[in-house]
Amino acid sequence: MTTYLSPQSDITFKKVFGNEHHKSVTISFLNSILNVQGDYKITEITFVDTANVRETKDSKDSFIDIHCIDGTGAHFLIEMQVESQAWFIQRALYYLSLVFARQLPSGINYHMLVPVICITILNHIKFAHHNRIISHYIFREKETGEPLPEQYLEVYFIELPKFKKAEHELKTDIDEWLYFMNNAQDLMTVPLTMKESPEFQAAFHVLDKMKWTEAEFFAYLGQLDKADKPRRIAEAARQEGLETGLQKGFEKAKEESAINALKIGLTPEQASTISGLSIDTIKQLKI
Repeated sequence: MTTYLSPQSDITFKKVFGNEHHKSVTISFLNSILNVQGDYKITEITFVDTANVRETKDSKDSFIDIHCIDGTGAHFLIEMQVESQAWFIQRALYYLSLVFARQLPSGINYHMLVPVICITILNHIKFAHHNRIISHYIFREKETGEPLPEQYLEVYFIELPKFKKAEHELKTDIDEWLYFMNNAQDLMTVPLTMKESPEFQAAFHVLDKMKWTEAEFFAYLGQLDKADKPRRIAEAARQEGLETGLQKGFEKAKEESAINALKIGLTPEQASTISGLSIDTIKQLKI
């Protein structure tokens, strides 16, 4: 029985979509997301070392998971975002602009600028006001909605929780990629709709647990644990809140029982026996 790892962790995501030996996987994914056909399809990409692309020269971590350039020179920034973050949209736009600006160190040869497209895959819902799985943002004229003639900056947000299709409902390449992102770790075999695709075969091959070293697998588990930590903290706080609320409820019920006992003329000692409160506490109750 084959065990596949989740493609949503940082380490697996980079292995699947930033793999120099399986560029066709990334090309297929990009063409599906961009929905390009014919001569507009991406046929070749070059990966840029993200270790050399940092927010500042002193940064220890790169700010994007995958950075690649296609045959026309266009830049693609691909990122997997498991946890919800504050100011996330501002962050995405900042990184997009940063890569765009860094094309021209001298800042004068504007005709040499090429598009930069950011694709962010979210394992949480960011735009709850609509049901679109893929949101595509470009520059448009405010009144007419007419797009700017030349689009140099584009942003895609893909909200995986909104994708609900089962295997038998998959119709398009993008359906299959979204299904792969959501369900690969729960599958034992490659789905029939994907078996004839060399790109999906390669993607599942990368996620096959048997192909990972022990060190790589423990690094993967460590990332899953780190990603799950906020949820565990929130759950612990919720449970603690429930326990605190129950305790307060018990104390309130005891006080009400003691007050009712005193109102009908029972002594503090008798009220203590009924309610379980101490005599000193009962004497401090206001009737």
